[in-house]
Amino acid sequence: MDAATDATSTVSCDDTKMILLQLVVLLLQARGREYRKHHPQFSTSNGQKGGRITILSVMSATINLTVIIYTAKIRLATWDGIYFSSIACDGYMHEQNFAFFPGMPVLGLLFRGTNKCHCYAAGAIALLNTMFFLAATCMLYKLSLEVLHNEADAWRSAILFTLNPALPFFAATYTEALYSLLVFSGLYALYSHNRIDIATVIFSLSTIVRSNGIITAGFIIHYLACRWRGWITIAKSFLALAVVVFPFAAFQLFAYTQFCLSTSGLSPPRPWCHAPIPLIYNYIQVRYWGVGPFLQYQQSQIPNFFLAAPVIVLSIAVFIAVVRANPRNARSLALRGPLASVFVDQIPEHSVEPHRGLSSRCVFVVAVYHMGLTLFALVNMHIQVSTRFLSSASPLLYWFGAHLFRHNLFAAQILLRVCIAYAVVGTVLHALFLPWT
Repeated sequence: MDAATDATSTVSCDDTKMILLQLVVLLLQARGREYRKHHPQFSTSNGQKGGRITILSVMSATINLTVIIYTAKIRLATWDGIYFSSIACDGYMHEQNFAFFPGMPVLGLLFRGTNKCHCYAAGAIALLNTMFFLAATCMLYKLSLEVLHNEADAWRSAILFTLNPALPFFAATYTEALYSLLVFSGLYALYSHNRIDIATVIFSLSTIVRSNGIITAGFIIHYLACRWRGWITIAKSFLALAVVVFPFAAFQLFAYTQFCLSTSGLSPPRPWCHAPIPLIYNYIQVRYWGVGPFLQYQQSQIPNFFLAAPVIVLSIAVFIAVVRANPRNARSLALRGPLASVFVDQIPEHSVEPHRGLSSRCVFVVAVYHMGLTLFALVNMHIQVSTRFLSSASPLLYWFGAHLFRHNLFAAQILLRVCIAYAVVGTVLHALFLPWT
C-alpha cells in the first residue's frame, strides 16, 4: 500500500466519526418518524403492510449496530476503503488505483482540497452507503414481489438481505451497497415495467461502480431474445451491450492516455501498454493483487477456501434447486417466442404464464447469472472475497432463503445463523483491519 492510500492512518478522524455516527442515528430516527406519520395504520400483524414495517425495523437496527461498531474503531476506512477515499481526494495518482472504478470515489469529491479530505470523504461515502443499503433493501422487496409473486417470500428475502454474511461491507467505504441497489433496480425496471432503456442505463451505471457490471448486459440480451424480431433484436442487443460496456472501456482508455500516451518523458510506457488489447485492469490485478486464472489454488490459501465454502456450496445448491423446480426453463434457456422452439419442440400456452417462487423464468435467468459469477469467483478471484461478491451481486441467495423458510425451516435456521455469525465476526475483524471476506 502506497503512502497516498494510507493517508487516513496519519490523520485523526475522531471528530468525523462522531459526526457520521450522529448523522446515521438522525437518519434512522427520521425514517422511522416519516413512516409512522404517513402510515399510522401499519402494524406488524397487518399482513403485507406489517411485513414492510418488519423489514424496515430489522434493517434499521442492523445498520445502526454495524455502523456503531465500525465507527468506534481507529479508522473510518480500511482495506479497499482507503483506496476509495484516497482516489476521491487525490485522483488516480498511482497505477494500482485503477483497480477501483470511479463510481464510489466520485461520492467524496465534494471534500477534495479540505484539510481532512480523506476523513470526510470516507465518512460521506459510509453515510451514503447507509442510504444505499436502505434503498437496496426496499428495492429487493419490490423486485421479489414481482418475481416470486408471494408477499411473505418478498419480505423474508429483504430481511435476509439486511442480515447477509457480508454486512460490514455494506456499511463501510465499499461498493457493495451501491452495486446491489443498481442491480436490483435494473432488474426491477426490466421485469416489472418492461423498460429496457431504463434497465440498460442502470446496468451501465453499475459498470461505473464495478467491472463485473458488464455481465448484467446479459439480462437485457435475454429479455430481447424472448421478443425475437430478427435483425432488429440483434441490433438492439449490440446497442445495449455497448451502453453497458462503455463505462469500462472509457475508464481503460483514460488509463491508457495517462500511462501510455504521456509526453512528459519522465518514465517509459508501462508493460501493459504494448499488449494487443492494452487493458490496465487485467495487468494490475495480476501485478499487484495476484489475481488470475487459478492463481489462488495454493496451499497457503486453504483457510480462505474454507471461509468461502458456505457461499460457494450454497450457490451451487441453489442453482440445482432452481433447475429442478422447473426443468423446462433449463431446456429452453427460459426463452419465449420463436427462439424457444429451437430448444423445446412444443411450448404449451400455459408455459408463458408467470410461475411462482423458484420455478419463475426470471429466477432461472438470475440463477444462471449467479452461477456464472460463482464459477468466476472459483477461477479468477481471491476466493475469500466470494462471500461479499456473491452476496451483493445477485438477489438469488435471498430468494432461496425465503424459499427455505416455507419448505425446510431447519435448513433456513441454519442459514440464518451462519449469516449472522459471518456478519458479526466480519464486522469486528474488518473494523480492526484484520482479513475477512
